[in-house]
Amino acid sequence: MLRSNFDNEIIELSNNLENIWDSIIKKYEIIFDTLTEVQKQSIVDNDLVINEAVVEIDMKGIELICLQHPVSSDLRKIITIVKLSTDIERIGDRIVEIVIVLKNVHAMHEWGALFYELLKIHFELGEYLKRALLWFKKRNYEFDVYDYNKKYHLISNLCQKLGDKAVENFLIEPKNVDEAIVFLEVINILDKMSHTTQSIYKWLDYQERGVL
Repeated sequence: MLRSNFDNEIIELSNNLENIWDSIIKKYEIIFDTLTEVQKQSIVDNDLVINEAVVEIDMKGIELICLQHPVSSDLRKIITIVKLSTDIERIGDRIVEIVIVLKNVHAMHEWGALFYELLKIHFELGEYLKRALLWFKKRNYEFDVYDYNKKYHLISNLCQKLGDKAVENFLIEPKNVDEAIVFLEVINILDKMSHTTQSIYKWLDYQERGVL
């Protein structure tokens, strides 16, 4: 394969990943909106499309590695794309989990102050995700400037503190046990998503520096 063709293959692989990433962020941004049943089902169904697209990226990445024997910088790019596709798919799965968990919750605002604290975590995590995508697209900031591990620990601590508040609230109002279980499950899923996002940054770091 000519060098120009090989470069184009990597660009196409990268663009395909960006498209999946964009679509997942758009879904993430609306998970706490008041969604219709049709919208909820659309998010669930679209996950299958994303899974298939990720499989194609993985297969194409492996094919390029096996057939082209890329040099180290190109090899890192391909490995990073394949690894990122897995993490991004995992985030998509977490979004579906939240939609399913909230399926029978009709008025999240009734959680009161706890809900607005949950939205703060949702916003922080959304910015964490979007900043990673922006770097992947434009490569326009240095990792030394943005401490992604610090951001991860911030979000994780917010999840822990909110979980503790939810438990305290449950102890005061034991009749709300079902609501408390749903709330705690959503917090747990967001925490897992922040951990996966940290993994995304580590792979981006690897692509740039070659160090894990």
